[in-house]
Amino acid sequence: MVRCPACGEENPERARFCLNCATPLTAAAALSGEVRKTVTILFADIVSSTSRGEQTDPESTRRMLARYFDAMRHVVERHGGTVEKFIGDAVMAVFGIPTLHEDDALRAARAAHALRGAVDLLNEEMAGTGWAPIALRIGVNTGEVVTGDRASHQTLVTGDAVNVAARLEQAASPGEVLLGSTTYRLVRDAVDAEPMPPLELKGKAEAVEAFRLVGLKEHEPTRRHDTPLVDREREQQLLRQAFERAVAERSCHLFTLLGTAGVGKSRLFHEFLQQVRGDAQVLRARCLPYGEGITFWPIVELAQAAAEITPADPVETARRKLDGLLAGADESQAIADRVAAAIGLSGAAIPTEEIFWGVRKFFETIAARKALIVVMDDLHWAEPTLLDLVEHIADWSREAPILLCAIARPELLDERPQWGGGKMNATTILLEPLGEEDSARLVDNLIGDEALAQAIQSRIGETAEGNPLFVEELVAMLVDEGVLRQVNGGWRAAEDLEKINVPPTVSALVAARLDRLEPSERDLIGRASVVGKVFQRSAVVELSPPERREELGPRLMALVRKELVRPDRSGTTGDEAFRFRHILVRDAAYGSLPKEQRADLHARFAAWLERVAGERLLEYEEVIGYHLEQAHRYRNELGLTDELTRTLASRAAEHLRAAGLRASARLDAPAAETLLSRAIALLDDARERGELLMHLADLSVAAGDFARGTARYQEVRAAAAQSGDDLLGLRADLEDAGWRFLVDSTANEASLLALADRVYALAEARGNTSGLVRAEMTRAEIHLGHCRWMDDLAAVERARALLGPNDDPRLGARVRADMCNALRYGPVPAVEAIDRIEALSRESGDSNLLIFTSALFAMLGQFEEARSRFSATRTYLEDRGLLRLVGTIALHGGWLERLAGDLEAADAALADGIAILQSLGETGVLSTLAAMRAGVLVELGRAEEAEASIRLAQENGAPDDIATQVAWRSAAAELAADGGRLKDAQRLVGEAIALVEPTDFLELRGGVFEAQAWVESRAGRRDRWSAALARAIAEYEAKGDVVTPPRLREQLAAGPPEAVTAAD
Repeated sequence: MVRCPACGEENPERARFCLNCATPLTAAAALSGEVRKTVTILFADIVSSTSRGEQTDPESTRRMLARYFDAMRHVVERHGGTVEKFIGDAVMAVFGIPTLHEDDALRAARAAHALRGAVDLLNEEMAGTGWAPIALRIGVNTGEVVTGDRASHQTLVTGDAVNVAARLEQAASPGEVLLGSTTYRLVRDAVDAEPMPPLELKGKAEAVEAFRLVGLKEHEPTRRHDTPLVDREREQQLLRQAFERAVAERSCHLFTLLGTAGVGKSRLFHEFLQQVRGDAQVLRARCLPYGEGITFWPIVELAQAAAEITPADPVETARRKLDGLLAGADESQAIADRVAAAIGLSGAAIPTEEIFWGVRKFFETIAARKALIVVMDDLHWAEPTLLDLVEHIADWSREAPILLCAIARPELLDERPQWGGGKMNATTILLEPLGEEDSARLVDNLIGDEALAQAIQSRIGETAEGNPLFVEELVAMLVDEGVLRQVNGGWRAAEDLEKINVPPTVSALVAARLDRLEPSERDLIGRASVVGKVFQRSAVVELSPPERREELGPRLMALVRKELVRPDRSGTTGDEAFRFRHILVRDAAYGSLPKEQRADLHARFAAWLERVAGERLLEYEEVIGYHLEQAHRYRNELGLTDELTRTLASRAAEHLRAAGLRASARLDAPAAETLLSRAIALLDDARERGELLMHLADLSVAAGDFARGTARYQEVRAAAAQSGDDLLGLRADLEDAGWRFLVDSTANEASLLALADRVYALAEARGNTSGLVRAEMTRAEIHLGHCRWMDDLAAVERARALLGPNDDPRLGARVRADMCNALRYGPVPAVEAIDRIEALSRESGDSNLLIFTSALFAMLGQFEEARSRFSATRTYLEDRGLLRLVGTIALHGGWLERLAGDLEAADAALADGIAILQSLGETGVLSTLAAMRAGVLVELGRAEEAEASIRLAQENGAPDDIATQVAWRSAAAELAADGGRLKDAQRLVGEAIALVEPTDFLELRGGVFEAQAWVESRAGRRDRWSAALARAIAEYEAKGDVVTPPRLREQLAAGPPEAVTAAD
């Protein structure tokens, strides 16, 4: 039979037109099929019916069962349920088929309670007939099932929810009704029920929570009103004040609006933006609710809107528009490069902090022309890195009127409990539900009848709880059901409003509204839901069968008229776009799709998006990967493990892997972690999984999560064993041992070098570049730890020669930084070192490498150039909020000021670096800064401060940190000598010399020999004093230092300092 979509008449399959109203039936038949629904299932069975049947005449049994079935069917149908089948003397009923109701769970619970009453009446009626009284066991459960849609008039339902309902019935005692946990949560305000011990049900791996139905409550449930009744004027005033302050102070203000779904956050901002649109530029974007790892999607939307970039623009055109928008701004090229990398117009690997700087400067450039309002919707779905970016802009933006508006649900505070806290320029408010009067006013606005609005509000108010979306949907439901009708231009209630059923949740309400749509409309909205909260007409055309595409326009307009979707600004494809009125509408539409259809639509949408993206694939790669991933997931859940499913997994993994490696290259560790983990889960090839697991392990170690890194290296070993790739396993061993060597002073250096040699030999034999590079970098790390700079430089240069253009850009950046470090501190003369560092900077375009030349220029006596280079890097780092690096480069600042002879400036630079690193909990560089500062303080004659600085270095310095251990001993030796503790001084300087002798750290060696000269002079040993100074001069001259040797020669000419009397 085919049910008419217009009048509901059942027609024979052969009918082309409804026999009642003549509506064409072809579309209804074509659209019939499977759908997913959340329904409530009721099972009822007579206790001990088998033994009863053995004792009773078959004809009598048949007559009694007929009466029983009639009574059961009457109760079920009276409560809006459908009897799907009778199984012996058991009844299976479904509430929500063929039409969903908002209160299906409550209907089922009431029906179950009424069945017991019906059985009591039946027992009274059968008394005296010789038929023994009967008792029922009843189980009720709610869950998702697959069934035929309304047009097909099928009532068969399948799913785990059905099995659980049957098992609950079997577990019930005579006369009992057992409710599943989901059912109970939906009806608990309307029933009395008792919790039961968890039930061990057949076919369920874990115990099932259940509740015994005691009875129904006499009155409708009352809901709490524990929030103040508020208007929206206060919130709009706060928004206006924040905007006016940002404009007046030319500053950035972060305004966060929190609120539950449907409470009116977007509407509030819509009204505010309408008021200020003439005074500001408005850019608006949203965070996607799907596809973890889609970090910068809102930035894509904001940049495209600001630069008027359309999806049809080739990359060159899009980049030209971006450059044009930024024309005339300071550092416009650098800003454009970083924004282009963030939004996928460039494949360049830009670190996250650089992208932060670029996006902030992008906003500041736009705001310099006219005040800027940036609105980000659904920030509770944002990736951690995007939240960091928003906070960075709020903290560091200067001289630009920007109002950053964050719209989110309260869950944002679960991710960031301190969101906006501690900022002078931040406001966070919670949007409260409407009060009764405001809710009634909203209803009045919808229907234009104040008296009727009051009546509706009095009926729905307790359930709606002031949620505007709920109020509007309830009114729409009343219109859909004909309870509210237009009469003579006004609205009238067609029946007693006190008798209408009020849905228990807004989700149930939305699902029920969608279920009442015409089949063609429901089909369209389901396909659109796969695209997302915002969808393009062209995308839905692509997802629709060819025979239905011509009717797409009218059906979309019907959904607009029914306030389920709304026209939206042109989306990523540049064509007509629509937005679901609320994410709950989208979720309900999506939830009704069978999994196999979801899989097909996700795959088709990914293919379409890949096609329309063209050369701008990078912008959409994470989204494409997500849709392919979902297509694979649903097919896999259905057991469809065929070639198509494997292909979907492979394609999804390819996109997610590429997106994850780009995130890693820009140092966006959270996004890289998520994307690569998802790619790994899709890969069948053990070796490919191992390679990505190696990357994840490296990320964990870089973040300081050594336990997780170790666990992942073990997973790499397992993948290597599975694939038979012994080199992959050895590389995991090498990386695992490498980080242990850096943090554990007892680690065996010889075994690590031997492992590096094994990896190198095997990688060389197999032509594996990654293995060769990792082996060389391990050797370099060992040499660096011992301050053997030329060995370090040689290993790093060999690694660099092996790198190709497609290798991990992070590794290339690390190699260049290590080379500059070795050139700065190693024995390469200053002039040559400067030339080589500048060449590396030009080649890579990384001007920050020039920080390594600042102290080298100071050695040449070019102090202004040295200070200029140091200042430029410090400003750059401060501008990007990179405080750890600001603290670290104090090594360069302190050294150059000491060379310049300004000891007070040197002390200030080192003290500043120490304070920054202490606030961040960093100890590695902190200990070296403290040791260096101790030497400066000794020269300044501030002994007590010097001793405190020595203690700080001792407490934080690792035993194998040569620079720290040598520097604090040198300072301590001079202090001991000045105090007459000559034996201690001699011991300390001897330890320092023993540590520094194996190194080629010329400046450190020179400093130790200066300390030795000081100790010898205070001991009165003139010859040893002069010999030590001569050795120091030789070390400095070998480095090309033209500043220090003349100073030491002056000391030689003046003679040694006065000897002291030994106190030990």
